[in-house]
Amino acid sequence: MGVDYAKLIEPYSEATPPANTATKRTPEGQKAWLLKRGIPEGIADDAMTAVYTELAAGRVFEAKDGNPAGYWLDRHLLETARELQRKSGTRPWLPSDDLATVAEFSRLSIKVAFWKGAAIGAAVTFSAAVGIWLLIL
Repeated sequence: MGVDYAKLIEPYSEATPPANTATKRTPEGQKAWLLKRGIPEGIADDAMTAVYTELAAGRVFEAKDGNPAGYWLDRHLLETARELQRKSGTRPWLPSDDLATVAEFSRLSIKVAFWKGAAIGAAVTFSAAVGIWLLIL
């Protein structure tokens, strides 16, 4: 028997954010929230399993510092996901770990660096030309 996410989130299903009474916290919403923050789907699933297993074992999050208990559940979920991501070696700044994507990312980075350097070089050359022109006058 698996962990019943819907039952475990009930105490934390206050509106998200608290001013928005139409949207309640759900496991599906939490997963979408993690994915939106760049957490890969497999790691998001593992983080949710870990956190909801803690809830099933009796862990309780309480409201504090003006934030509802569900906020602290979400923060713990994100921290758990980021820790799992660090341990897995997945690089969050790349959309994928396949080699074609890494090569394209590297090629674009080099191209941006080249043009950035060219722009700085052009600015320095222009400044030098203006300086010489002013000396001649």
